[in-house]
Amino acid sequence: MRLPNEIIMEVIYFFDIFECIASLAVFPRLASLISNRLSVVGKWYSLSVRLHEYQDRLAQLSAAAKIRELTAEEMRETVKIPKDFALAEEQMLSNLSESNVLEITGVAFTFNYQKLIAECQNKLVKSIQISLSKKLVLSCAYNLPLLKSHCIKGIQSMTQDERSVFFKAANEEPEIERYNSIQLRQFNDVILCPTSVTSEETWYSLSARLHEMQERVEELSAAAQIRDLTAKEMKEKVGIQNKFAEVGPQMIAILSERNVVDITATAVTFNFPDVFAICELKLIEFVDIPLSKKLVVSYAYELPLLKGHCIDQLQLMSKDYVVVFFKAAKEHPEYESFNFEQLRQFNDLLIQAL
Repeated sequence: MRLPNEIIMEVIYFFDIFECIASLAVFPRLASLISNRLSVVGKWYSLSVRLHEYQDRLAQLSAAAKIRELTAEEMRETVKIPKDFALAEEQMLSNLSESNVLEITGVAFTFNYQKLIAECQNKLVKSIQISLSKKLVLSCAYNLPLLKSHCIKGIQSMTQDERSVFFKAANEEPEIERYNSIQLRQFNDVILCPTSVTSEETWYSLSARLHEMQERVEELSAAAQIRDLTAKEMKEKVGIQNKFAEVGPQMIAILSERNVVDITATAVTFNFPDVFAICELKLIEFVDIPLSKKLVVSYAYELPLLKGHCIDQLQLMSKDYVVVFFKAAKEHPEYESFNFEQLRQFNDLLIQAL
């Protein structure tokens, strides 16, 4: 006899997925039955549990991020997702409207509904009720190239004064508070794109942006706190000299096992490819940095070589140790700054490993 979906759902909703799987080790028949279901709906359950765990910690975040606060049941009610996961995308497509497109875009991105993401992007481009500044922030948050291109065309037709007002409005959009380092850099690239600037102006624009976010992101984790620093504080923290052209070599010169994660975050934020390439190699090389930390950092800063190294090591682990490993990974502060895409990819790896 096979357990019905409803019972399996209740098990997963009310227990941490790691503890649940570990506890099932003493019930082999029950474990076998549930593992059959997990192969189909595991991603949904894993992400739902993860979203539920964040409920208290993310209570003050903005509307776009609040989808993570919902329990699985609340999420189904909010976006009318039926219990059958396979029908969810079609159901959301049929319910998509200008009034709910922002919320559904967040859900579609979290659960990697490609067809729904494309339809949301088209809806956002055509929307006349949603401001262009909101659209730009969303395009970077959810990696929507068509929407970003639409926004850039609108920006290029603005005067310099209009651009200043526009980007000030964009800075106030709540979704920008959850940007990771790469999204922050992409957003700043758009600010700089319409005009010709010197490297010193680039440095000033980016550091000023970090300074503006200081109060709004003070509750974020240690990995995200690089955004909290003023330009002067950043120079002191990673030994950056005044001339922008000298920043990269200076960071490389002081790179050590103690500061490699901080410098990696800075290098990614300010797009120093030479620096974060060396940081990636050093992260692989440094033996005192836990493998779980390395894995989380590889997702947070999109370091494919480091990620491949971690996955190779992960494949050598026993199933019991995999559970312990991922539980440790969740405790690293960089994990709290994952965006939707990083969270989904990380959960996909967890599902595969288990």
